[in-house]
Order: sequence, then structure tokens, then C-alpha cells
Amino acid sequence: MLLNLVIPVKLLIFKKWFGVYLFDSSAQSVVLIIDYLIHLTIYSSIVYIFSSILRFLTQRSNNEARLKDNYSILIYASIPYLVGAVILFPFELILFGNFLFSANPSPFVFKEVQAYLMLMFESILIIWSFLLTFFAVKVQTNKNIVSFIFSLSFNGINFLLLKVISYFLS
Repeated sequence: MLLNLVIPVKLLIFKKWFGVYLFDSSAQSVVLIIDYLIHLTIYSSIVYIFSSILRFLTQRSNNEARLKDNYSILIYASIPYLVGAVILFPFELILFGNFLFSANPSPFVFKEVQAYLMLMFESILIIWSFLLTFFAVKVQTNKNIVSFIFSLSFNGINFLLLKVISYFLS
């Protein structure tokens, strides 16, 4: 359950306004907390919906899995996002400073090699999360195609939906 509370922090980090709120008034920090709670609610809902889908899939393949077990599996498959927030984000902040949250100029313009290196590390973490989800679902269902489609759907929808929410909240 603790991971469920921490993982949405990674999603808030990508928001451009985060750097502005660090040194601004306390009224704006309330907005940051509200945005965090919105991200947490939506992330938890996504994981709960996919846990229910996984429970249905395991019942169809004559296996029994509790909803709580499936929820835990999907939360732990999201650990790479936490690793990115704790380890990679400080390096990105040191390398790019305030330009990390800016598109004008993009970090790819003035520190091209470092930006692509960080992009590669972030991509590795996303692939790692996908593989953790894939193998967890494969153990539950014993079906490769179902595991691949489920993993792609879970990680894709999770990423896209929360990016859209971050865009509209900023």
C-alpha cells in the first residue's frame, strides 16, 4: 500500500510548474497536495480496474487469485517508476536545472548527449516495468499472448492517462 502512495509522486515530477511551487507561497503548496491526491486517486483506480480484469482472466484460466494479490502484483510491477523518481530525477535536476521543465530551450538542444542518456535510462525503467507486469501476469494466467496484451494495456493506459491528467492540471 505504501508504494501506491509513493508512485504518483513520479508523475507529479514531470509537471512543469513543480519547480515554481518549491519556492512560492504556501497557498500554492495546497494546490500541489490537491494535485497529488487527484493523481493518487486516478492511479489507484487504474490499478484496481486492472486488478479486477486480471482476476477475471485468472478465473477464466481455472486459476484462483484474490483481488488483493493482483493489486499487489501490479503495484510492485510499478517499482521502476519509483526508482526513476528517487535515483534518476536528482541526476536530471542536477544536469538540466530549471531547463528540465522547459521546452524552450529543450534539454535536448543544449545538453544533447546527457539528455539522450537520461532518456535511455528512463526507457529502460519503462521496459523493466513492462517486463515485471508481463511475467507477473504470465505466472497468474500461464498464457503469453494474454500477458503481453495485458501488460501493454496496463502500462500504456497508465502512462497515457496520467500524462493527460498532468497536462490538464498544469
